Amino acid sequence: NEIKGVTVRNIVDSLDHIPAYVWEERGKEREEYLINASWSSGYFIRVDPNTKADISIYSGEQNFSGSEKNIIIVGKFSKVTITEEIFSIDEKADRAIHGKTTYIFLEDGATLDYNYLQDKNLGVVDFTFIRSFQQKESTVRLFHVNHGSDKVIFSTESRQIGDNSDYRVFGASFSDGTQEIDIRDSSFEIGKNVNADIQVRGVVT
Repeated sequence: NEIKGVTVRNIVDSLDHIPAYVWEERGKEREEYLINASWSSGYFIRVDPNTKADISIYSGEQNFSGSEKNIIIVGKFSKVTITEEIFSIDEKADRAIHGKTTYIFLEDGATLDYNYLQDKNLGVVDFTFIRSFQQKESTVRLFHVNHGSDKVIFSTESRQIGDNSDYRVFGASFSDGTQEIDIRDSSFEIGKNVNADIQVRGVVT
């Protein structure tokens, strides 16, 4: 649905609309680098300054391999909530590898609540990297839940470039058998008077 002040496009159709500084950010881990080098789909979201928006993303994924790159830009003093649910629509146990990088850029004073829920079937190996880049007085609250997939690498990282920025992560993962789940959360506090709080829990059954 169209939301005033919000642009949502297929990233393939948006290359002329994405600022140059976005492409300067590179993946650092091997899997992330490979995703950034081979993606074939994804979304581009641009939120105008002084906008309030709730965005829901539902992604039903099939059991074949692929990679995607997503870009989110939140304008100055905007308040945005994004809820992304990723699940399998194919219950076959064939092996597939899913790779995704999502890079989030927050301008001055922007606030983002990002809710991520992953529940794919046991035929999937899932690599997901979420990186945020925060300017001054911006706030990120990231809630993530990983339940599905046979093997998971889920990595979040914030670069708190701007002064007085705030980064909060609350995560939970729970396995349902023989799953292997690798959760990595970190922040780099670059600006002055920045705050970060990361709380992650895992449950094994």
